[in-house]
Amino acid sequence: MVLGVSRSGFYQWKTRPESERAIETKALSERILEIHRESDGTYGMPRILETLKKEGKNVGKTRIEKVMKTIKNIRSF
Repeated sequence: MVLGVSRSGFYQWKTRPESERAIETKALSERILEIHRESDGTYGMPRILETLKKEGKNVGKTRIEKVMKTIKNIRSF
């Protein structure tokens, strides 16, 4: 066993479908990038949060910050 994971456990994890949360995060990431580009790079986390809330999305500032950190060339403040 390498890294304390059995071979069967690894392959079971590898073939598991993507979680609902991961799918939502991917969509959120795309929308955040779109909002940021529409603002010519001027919108940070506060304005993006405001825009998403107006669109009816229930998302918190911490999650937006975390997602923005995963996007290259974008800052959350």
